[in-house]
Amino acid sequence: MPTPGDRPGLAEFARQWTSMVFNTSLVALSLAEAHELFRALGTKLIDLGAEETLDTAQVQAIGQQLVTQSFHGPGALSSTVRHLGAELPALLPENRRVDRARRSTEIQGALVDGYLDALRTHLLQSQEQIKKAALRAQVQAERERAQSQAQFAAVFATADVGIAVGDIDGNIVHANRALELLVHRDRGGLDGVPFHDLAAEHDVHRVQDGFTRLKRGELPRFRTQIELRNADEDEPVSARFALTLVADSTYGPSYPVLVISDVTDLHLLQERIGYQSVHDALTGLPNKSRFVSHLETALDAATKTGRQIGLCFLDIDGFKVIQDGLGAQVGDQVLQSVANRLSWVFSNRDALVARMTGDGFAVVFSGPEVSAPILTQLVNEALRELAEPVYFEDQGVAISASVAIAVQPASQYTATELIRAAEITLHRAKFNGKAQWMLFDPELDAGDRARYRIGSGIGGALENGELTLDFAPLMRLDTPSVPYAVAGIPRWDHAELGVLREAEFSPLAVETGLMLPIGHWLLERGCAQVAEWRAAGDMLVPVRLRVPDRMMLDEDLVNDVTSTVERLAVDPESVQIQFAPEAVLTPRGELNDSLQILHESGFGLTLEIAGTAELSMARRHRLPLSGVHLTGDLVEEVSEADDDDFPLRELTHLVGQASLLGLVVTAEAVPDADCAARLGKLGVLAASGMFAAPPGTARDVLSFLRGTAKSL
Repeated sequence: MPTPGDRPGLAEFARQWTSMVFNTSLVALSLAEAHELFRALGTKLIDLGAEETLDTAQVQAIGQQLVTQSFHGPGALSSTVRHLGAELPALLPENRRVDRARRSTEIQGALVDGYLDALRTHLLQSQEQIKKAALRAQVQAERERAQSQAQFAAVFATADVGIAVGDIDGNIVHANRALELLVHRDRGGLDGVPFHDLAAEHDVHRVQDGFTRLKRGELPRFRTQIELRNADEDEPVSARFALTLVADSTYGPSYPVLVISDVTDLHLLQERIGYQSVHDALTGLPNKSRFVSHLETALDAATKTGRQIGLCFLDIDGFKVIQDGLGAQVGDQVLQSVANRLSWVFSNRDALVARMTGDGFAVVFSGPEVSAPILTQLVNEALRELAEPVYFEDQGVAISASVAIAVQPASQYTATELIRAAEITLHRAKFNGKAQWMLFDPELDAGDRARYRIGSGIGGALENGELTLDFAPLMRLDTPSVPYAVAGIPRWDHAELGVLREAEFSPLAVETGLMLPIGHWLLERGCAQVAEWRAAGDMLVPVRLRVPDRMMLDEDLVNDVTSTVERLAVDPESVQIQFAPEAVLTPRGELNDSLQILHESGFGLTLEIAGTAELSMARRHRLPLSGVHLTGDLVEEVSEADDDDFPLRELTHLVGQASLLGLVVTAEAVPDADCAARLGKLGVLAASGMFAAPPGTARDVLSFLRGTAKSL
């Protein structure tokens, strides 16, 4: 069971690791002990991964510990690497300086290095034991020749590793069958063969030099890894090559003993693990880690030559619809098809195509002819190629994609900056309608970055109390200086940018999913202010709160609103809820039920409208409204219109229809007294705007209303 000190997900991470590795090896640990071991190792890996600079020595020590604990059976290492690659990135802490996927790859590499080093040591120790057994057999042969020769012959003949005894000149005198089979020789085919002739041509000199130094006494033993010369010219065999001089006290000079172990499978495993760490398993394309590394190299090369670098980011439009509608297997086939088509289009273009995310791909161009026209031509070709339907069991699937294209001087961008530029451009392309490409624009990028910096700070602003609720008076237009209500308007006192109005950060809050907590804050703060005013005997008019769409659609809307007013002892009639028509257009029946309950509880409900269409919608849905509210855009059209212009005629009709429905009409952003008078003549009951007072603090609006009351 998880303990209180466990990191989130660590217990499951350790459990899966134990499950994958425990049965691959014969170990002295119980299952529970193994689980404790892997939890401790997982904790250490996460701690090491959180450091700005990875301590590879400590990661290697973890790999060595796996071997020490006897987890070196078939599949132990590959299962470990596969598990770390899939699960470790999610457990690593967020760090702007350290990419989690890349750090995970570094950890896997270091762990494999330590594991392989320990495994080699384990093999060498086994080899040493064999050599010692051979030496003991030879010494024993001098004492008890018959018994010793039998023992040595058994070891020599049955050993899994190749063993050869040579003369002082380095020629083989005796070789066991394992060595003969390893190099594809007949029985006795190695007699008289020099040790260095076992090595492939490119390793001959290294073996000769090592044996010479061994004879001179410069080395206690000579160990290296070589490729063996294969008599049948098959695939090369990687081998650990160990030479030792064994003293012969009876017959004089020392003689060399050679032990060779086949590590081809281990070498291939290491290569395969290295390949898998930088390639996507599904598509075979380079993964994000490999892409970033290649981009950094390409940027360095292009910077030296003064060239431009090109980058394309591509996302499949509606991939979730394909996967959810046709199944994960078809989704995988679509991804493979996209990968193949992109690879074909961008082949021979000095380009690297990679899979970055689930349905996201990227291409980096580093050739001498990188330009926006060339890349747009290639992207159009790729989009046409992707548009050709792919058939899966007679089901045709057409693929569209959104693409970002960035072509910039290499010297002006780092890899991280260029990737971020492409990602922001891709986001803009998808926002503008998908199924299109868009070029990176530095000016738009600067604006987007500024916006996203604002968006990324909204959560902190809520937590740190940087949001404030201002108020704007809604003044009656039929009775001067008499308030109808006050509207709550969020304001953000940004530490760097100063005062930010609601329109500057609300769209970003929608994108970041923070409108629901902002709605809760708005409701809490607005009702708390009502309670404060009522307790002081001030502000007897209602407070109007514009509730975000996300909160209006939340299934807990009624409970959130009613529990807040009950907790703060606020009369529901003191709170008006204003909401946008988009909430009504969402096909969810819960909203009508929620509005009905709130209406029956005494809350005033006001719908924002910009024309007669919204009013017709309210009537069609039978919304229990008490009023409608004219948006600023509609008010602006009316303020600039002549008496017989269409906007004024339309508004006259709209107000008339609202009156027939028994709805109070209010407005916002009324600029001056003339516009207020015009709206009042049309039947608008109350309005806010500069004609009355700008938004201000609770104290400011209270002072304003007290001043208007004295003037009556």
